[in-house]
Amino acid sequence: MIVIKKNVLLIQYIECIFGCFLYSLSFNYFILPHKLFSSGFVGLSQLLHYFLSQLFNLPEMGENTISILYLALNIPLFFLLYKTMRVSYVLKTIVTVVVQSIFMYILPVPTQLVVTDRLTAVITSGILSGVALGIIVRAAASSGGTDIISMYIAKKSPTLGMGMVSLFINLCIYTVSSLLFGIETGIYSAIYSIICSMLVDRFHIQNISTAAIIITHKHDMCDIIMDAINRGSTVWDAKGAYTRANTQVILTCISKYEKRILTRIVRDHDPQAFIIYTDQAEIRGNFIKRFDD
Repeated sequence: MIVIKKNVLLIQYIECIFGCFLYSLSFNYFILPHKLFSSGFVGLSQLLHYFLSQLFNLPEMGENTISILYLALNIPLFFLLYKTMRVSYVLKTIVTVVVQSIFMYILPVPTQLVVTDRLTAVITSGILSGVALGIIVRAAASSGGTDIISMYIAKKSPTLGMGMVSLFINLCIYTVSSLLFGIETGIYSAIYSIICSMLVDRFHIQNISTAAIIITHKHDMCDIIMDAINRGSTVWDAKGAYTRANTQVILTCISKYEKRILTRIVRDHDPQAFIIYTDQAEIRGNFIKRFDD
């Protein structure tokens, strides 16, 4: 089992808070002024804000209400998260959602456009939001919403893709926004979402499967790996072609996030060990993806 040190945990919380600030800055300064829609539960909150203001005839209903709706939509999901993920991950996610809601509420929405060109605003916001959310997932946390639902489904049904839920919700958001505010709004919002998602995927190394082959002379290396990161392995007895010395070949599957940890473990116990990594490995069968490490 991976043990998270206190200083590492503190750094992760700081990264989450910074990611929240960067995302809120991107949303309030580039998305809202151009009347565009974000993805996931933030976009859902925008639509809900619009429908509530129309339903109750509340034109004075400020845009900072979106942050309150976002927080309210996430509260039921915290219980779902608690059932499937580690406590440290749940706490970081709760802090992230609350802090992001606060930043979205207190950061002012400019009365004048920061960037007048809509496409430039979309690209800028997509990059900033993607980096922000990437920092959050790299810190082993979540910004809530569709991330929680997707990870719950991935835990219960590993064969289902994590992106299916997000894709469906975003498709609904941009279809409705296109019908209400014009096809141009929907297209620009979708471009923002695509740019953001591409950058998040670059950061989300917990979702990248990696095959590792370890050649070692230490015969209890399998047990060491199991104790350290709780990953099983397959082992073969082998012989070096040059030295003719007896050795072991170990095959295990990990996430890309665990690669650094596995390398350190193997080097600590056998500095002469030989390790081969294959990223983006297609793994079928009983391989558990972990998003809370």
